[in-house]
Amino acid sequence: MNKLLILLVLLSGLAAPLRAANTDYGTVQVLNGWQMPDGTHQAALVFDLNPGWKTYWRSPGPNGIPPQFNWLGSRNLAGVAISWPVPHMVGPPGAQALGYTDKVVIPIRFQPAAEGPISVALYLEFGVCSDICIPASLSLLARLDPDSSDGRELIEAALQDVPHVGGSADVAGYSCSILPSAQGYDVATQLQLRQADQAAIVTIEYDNPESWVEPSATVAEGPMISSGGKIRFFAAGGMVERDRLRVTVLTQGGAFELHGCPAG
Repeated sequence: MNKLLILLVLLSGLAAPLRAANTDYGTVQVLNGWQMPDGTHQAALVFDLNPGWKTYWRSPGPNGIPPQFNWLGSRNLAGVAISWPVPHMVGPPGAQALGYTDKVVIPIRFQPAAEGPISVALYLEFGVCSDICIPASLSLLARLDPDSSDGRELIEAALQDVPHVGGSADVAGYSCSILPSAQGYDVATQLQLRQADQAAIVTIEYDNPESWVEPSATVAEGPMISSGGKIRFFAAGGMVERDRLRVTVLTQGGAFELHGCPAG
């Protein structure tokens, strides 16, 4: 498939919704959202996928294609925070990855650099799959209208589906170790869930764009779940900071995140 160029423009001063683009795999749309009391702007990116198609979560695993966001060219933009709804396993046995089917609303909070509207320019590289998986790309341009609230109901519902920060109600214990290895660092985590879940999924991420995590198997024995991975850096000499580790746990009762790597 050729790379797709999708241009979505919201004219200055108008509160009309951003236009959507039809593709082979569905439609992609930016929801304007609303301006928050603190001056940030809550918007969202929406994938409305055709039957049989899927796309991937931020950290899908070795069988998926993680999305890459580039905001170069945006105006009056100081920062971006993406809130990912809970993913699920997609794909055939042996080639599964964490992702989404049907429709997914991905909330995005924009921090302005100064008072006034934000003009967003996004170049997004991602993966979509039907019978085969292919890389895709698109460009989005949007001027966020601070006086509009288009899509607010959908965005608020998506925010409710984002994993919460885990606490004592989710886990009875959490320990972690990080050890240097020949090609980076080996990380191991051990969780004690409040309720046993043999189907729980654990993902480990490290918050550094110059690194990635190679996952290892997750083992569940009653309420105890052991998981691990290998933190790798694109360049030699990368150092690990324990507080930049993020562990996401997907259970039948919901999803939560644990931040940091406490020594056990």
